[in-house]
Amino acid sequence: MAIFNTRAAKAEAQLAKNIQHIDALRAAESLLAKVRRNIETRRGDLSRLDAELGELAIRKADGEEVDAAAKLAKRDAAESELRLAEAALQPAHQRVATATADARRNALAGNLRLVAKFNKKRSEAAAAMSAAIAELDKAWVQYHEANSAMRMSWTAGAFPTNATLTGGDFEKALRAEVYRVAGRPRLLGGQIEGIPSLPFGQNPSILHDIPSRTIPLVDAVDAANKMIVAALEGLSAPSTSGLEDLLSEATS
Repeated sequence: MAIFNTRAAKAEAQLAKNIQHIDALRAAESLLAKVRRNIETRRGDLSRLDAELGELAIRKADGEEVDAAAKLAKRDAAESELRLAEAALQPAHQRVATATADARRNALAGNLRLVAKFNKKRSEAAAAMSAAIAELDKAWVQYHEANSAMRMSWTAGAFPTNATLTGGDFEKALRAEVYRVAGRPRLLGGQIEGIPSLPFGQNPSILHDIPSRTIPLVDAVDAANKMIVAALEGLSAPSTSGLEDLLSEATS
């Protein structure tokens, strides 16, 4: 529960940071939009005053007495206001750029923490699989060394090769065990639900696609051991068909 609470607190803190940066970015973008609207308004005012001064110039050229001083003063003031508005544009752009960069860094920091966490899990899983393969190889060697030693020490006539679960039969049994332990059959339409099956597994039966109904490797080896003992004691003749039938059987 403590670990869950700690994770929840970290997630909540990260969410708060994300919201803070998003709010800052939105505020910066809102300010930039406001500055741009202000510039457009000032430009409109300046254009309008220039047009009015143009009309006064035409009337004056026609001999009419006009007083353009007030208009000129307004025009100068409008131009000054436009320059001030334009001066605010670059800082507003910079504020947006800074807020964007901060938000990206914050998101990147969160992603990097997650990636580091998951990469650690991937590395640990790879190390565990490598160690498991090494242990599997030791067991593989032990099994075949026992087969070789038993064959060399056999003195009771022909060695019952087809009854000992060796060679191709043992490989089939091992693939069946991988399928039984780590098989995840595809759904209808060939779709994979979640994690795929561990490679190298093979369903020994054509009658079902249910890993749990496959005979365990230990049971297959026990059956082979009993056949060897039976052959040695003369209780039954050595099998000549191997254990394919046994491996393809399905438990109820």
